Amino acid sequence: MLDRLAAALARRQRFTQARPRRAAILLPLVGPSSDVSLLLTRRAAALSSHSGQVAFPGGVVDPADDGPVGTALREAQEEVGLERSDVTDVLGLLDDLPSFKNDMVVTPVVARIAPHLSEAAHFCANEDEVARIFCIPLSELLRAERWRHKQVDWRGKSLKQYYFDYDGETLWGLSAYATLMLTSLAAPGSDAPTLSWFEPEGRAGRPEGEAGGLR
Repeated sequence: MLDRLAAALARRQRFTQARPRRAAILLPLVGPSSDVSLLLTRRAAALSSHSGQVAFPGGVVDPADDGPVGTALREAQEEVGLERSDVTDVLGLLDDLPSFKNDMVVTPVVARIAPHLSEAAHFCANEDEVARIFCIPLSELLRAERWRHKQVDWRGKSLKQYYFDYDGETLWGLSAYATLMLTSLAAPGSDAPTLSWFEPEGRAGRPEGEAGGLR
């Protein structure tokens, strides 16, 4: 599955977007190849934005970062104690996603984590930012019956908002969209929901400065 994911990320044309601000998130793949999981966090309740929500490690791009990959790795080190030396391979980048307010674009970065960091207990939460670290097996994320959705309005468009409940946590929002992009590439034809606007073979981004959102 990971080989398929890496090949898909390498060959596809990623959809990119422009917004006044940029951010990046890390989708860390942990555990043995036969039982890969995604590492997620629940944000600390005291944070000023998205407090208490399930999310991937990430944050706003800093000018000193080496692009979105640098941002994602830096934020993962700050939030869950992931050292860059423990990132076995950056498999690639998924399509840019706009924030709910549409003033920021978020780039998901997919990375394979070293085998000795195979479960949530092997990571260390920054208590100022992270209330909990946990993992969801990809095998669970590929089961259609585990997902639910409702229609929501976003900037005049009706979109499906997906939810995945696991171990007392709920994955939703932008993090759920990033997860479903990953599952579409890792296991094409699986039972996991497919995003109507996501094209696994890739598509070109909009011209710099042109407005655009989830398509």
